[in-house]
Amino acid sequence: RNFNYKKPYRAVFNDIVINEIFADPTPPVGLPEVEFIELWNRTTENIPLNGYKYSDATSTYTFTGDTLKANEYLIICARADTNALKPFGRVLGISPWPSLNNTSDRLSFFNDVGTLINTVSYSDTWYRNTTKRAGGWTLELIDPLS
Repeated sequence: RNFNYKKPYRAVFNDIVINEIFADPTPPVGLPEVEFIELWNRTTENIPLNGYKYSDATSTYTFTGDTLKANEYLIICARADTNALKPFGRVLGISPWPSLNNTSDRLSFFNDVGTLINTVSYSDTWYRNTTKRAGGWTLELIDPLS
């Protein structure tokens, strides 16, 4: 019998980006009152996430499965908050959830051999607006392709 085998693609730097951060969901402004990040696979490859790691300064989550499809967005949140975010796209609830600090934090994403894929050190000063800085608004990459 014949069969096709395609070696699983291993992400390299910036193949997957942390595209959006919702660190301060209070007060709610059109979104559920739960924290999340959004990952975006910028490649044309499906990327198996088994062994990949997402972390902040104090905790780390290791993916045990799932695949981030080519050009797909994936919302990552605390496992308990999954249903609240399902209307907005594909969601993966994780535990432990590396909670997001409201004013600033450093988030990192690593592949299965520990290579840094993407990192962001955000600050609430990025809102450039006192109303948005008070909560309820996301931070999103302006140009995720560069």
